[in-house]
Amino acid sequence: MPSDAPLFKSLDREWIAFAHSGEARDALLRWAAAEPELAGFTSLDDLLEALRGRTEPDRRDQRMLALLRIARQDPVARRLALQVVRPALSVIARHYSGRWGAEDAASVVVVVALERIAIFPTERRHTNLAGQIVLDTRHVLFASLAKELALEEAFDRPTNLAASEHLLVAPPERTAADRVAGIVTDAVRAKRITPRHAQLVLARLAGVPLHEIAAAWRRPPQSVRRMRQRAERVLADVAVA
Repeated sequence: MPSDAPLFKSLDREWIAFAHSGEARDALLRWAAAEPELAGFTSLDDLLEALRGRTEPDRRDQRMLALLRIARQDPVARRLALQVVRPALSVIARHYSGRWGAEDAASVVVVVALERIAIFPTERRHTNLAGQIVLDTRHVLFASLAKELALEEAFDRPTNLAASEHLLVAPPERTAADRVAGIVTDAVRAKRITPRHAQLVLARLAGVPLHEIAAAWRRPPQSVRRMRQRAERVLADVAVA
């Protein structure tokens, strides 16, 4: 397995230093006063183990939920939440490094994860919270890649879809969008649809407005829409074959 990008190694070194600092002890006291679920820990390392479910796993979700409530306003809490999911973030970054480069992929993954942590909807999500942060991060990057590929095709910049297909098939626990992308790449490989048709479908997944692609291709929006509809009919046949 490839080693982690330098950014992740730097984050680990920074975490080790911070976890034993006076600021860390102050944070523990502050959080314990605000959220009873976070009380009783003598170090951030102990709290991190609990948030990862290695101690008292039945209380993991309640503790993570409490941390995420604080993380909306507290950057130290966001940093701890990031460390909880850091192993999974490394996997995501490696998944995209072939496209964006190891360092850029790592940077994007960390930034997106911190954004998701800061706005995590604690009022409606209460279980598997770390897993949901990871999935949210994957979804944002997947949409970003799909939009990037669609715009490359729209502006006539050749895209080797086969070389990118490993990015469009997610690791275990695939989403509906991931499954569609897998069908798309299979259809291109089998020459059932063209790469340009594939980009139209991926653009829909990524939320790229059809009129933007039509303008870039200098074609009427209705023509582009019909092209996408034909591609989607083919994909529907492939999916049930």
